[in-house]
Amino acid sequence: MAKPQVLIDGTVFEGRGRIGVWRLFYELISRTTNEVDYTLLVGASPQQDIPAGVDVARFVRGPELVTRRHVVWRMLRPMLHGRLRSRFPDHIWHPTFFSLDPRGRAVGSDHPKRLATVYDMLSEDFYWMGDFALQREMKQRCVEQSDHVLTISHDAAERLVRYFPAMRGRVTVMHLAADHRGQLTPSPASVPESTGDFDAAPHSGDDVLPPRYGLFVGGRNLYKNFPTVVRALATPQWPDDLPLVVVGAPFDAAEQAFIRSHGVAHKIVSLGAVGDDRLGECYRKSACFVFPSLGEGFGLPVLEAQSYGTIPVLCDTGVFREVAGDAAIFHPANDPAGLARAVQAAVERPEQVGPAAMQANLQRFSWDRAAATLVDTYESLWRDGAP
Repeated sequence: MAKPQVLIDGTVFEGRGRIGVWRLFYELISRTTNEVDYTLLVGASPQQDIPAGVDVARFVRGPELVTRRHVVWRMLRPMLHGRLRSRFPDHIWHPTFFSLDPRGRAVGSDHPKRLATVYDMLSEDFYWMGDFALQREMKQRCVEQSDHVLTISHDAAERLVRYFPAMRGRVTVMHLAADHRGQLTPSPASVPESTGDFDAAPHSGDDVLPPRYGLFVGGRNLYKNFPTVVRALATPQWPDDLPLVVVGAPFDAAEQAFIRSHGVAHKIVSLGAVGDDRLGECYRKSACFVFPSLGEGFGLPVLEAQSYGTIPVLCDTGVFREVAGDAAIFHPANDPAGLARAVQAAVERPEQVGPAAMQANLQRFSWDRAAATLVDTYESLWRDGAP
């Protein structure tokens, strides 16, 4: 059988956002160029690295959801899309972020084939307004036009089928992995440590780490459930002399007020955004990794923490049970005292989740296995759709 020909819509290669999605496609494509003929379709100069062995084609990218006000685009679109059809008539369409196949399909035909990757169902589960409404609509149209869907966890697959019952039997799970470009984790860089007390305001800055701390990494909006962490810090169950180091965007005024209102400002150290090396050092030196998120597509930071030997303290959700296995400590959702007790267990009885258990769990995930799943999916679609 000839190698599958795949047209990747490279939206995530064009900007500096959605690093996690770019990382996924970079790792998968770089491992499969011998088995798959890729063409990366871009509408602007790429800002992210492109794997070797991939052809790049430029394309005028119009609005995803066309309305009456897009008069000029509606006039140009048939000609531009026709050129794309003639150049790539049979390529499998695989967008990086819910772009629709501009080539269309002949009446009565199901060729060319289309594949979508769905990373999570968070916009459907948690967001009902604003920009996420547009993302939901884009995702819905992309999924409904696709012949098959990849998800990054069984939990995401189950949620997808709840929202799109017609996709039952047409979903394949492809787990992620913790390493990037051959490194399990970034090389740790030296981070100064402090031995002094903290004052009554959340610390901000990148030059201070307490000698012992819990670690919170990433976004803090809605489903990330950061307010439960703040409330947990205020409970008597939270370990004495264990501040929380927060890596991510600086606290805004509302967050600072919320933290002060619970009397825990002196227990929080905000480092702001940090680079990979510094993040690795934060993981390695932390007593535990606190991740109380109510929903994730996969939860890559869980594997990152385990790769440094740091015990994850996780909300008891299906996706975290799937990804962390038994190598984590779980707490009930929206239970500040329960979260604090889990942190206390991680700090006072770390032997219950030893390094061997975390390393064993990490072995369940690899980019090579994910790449093999991707190639199998492409080959199946190509057999059905090739002329």
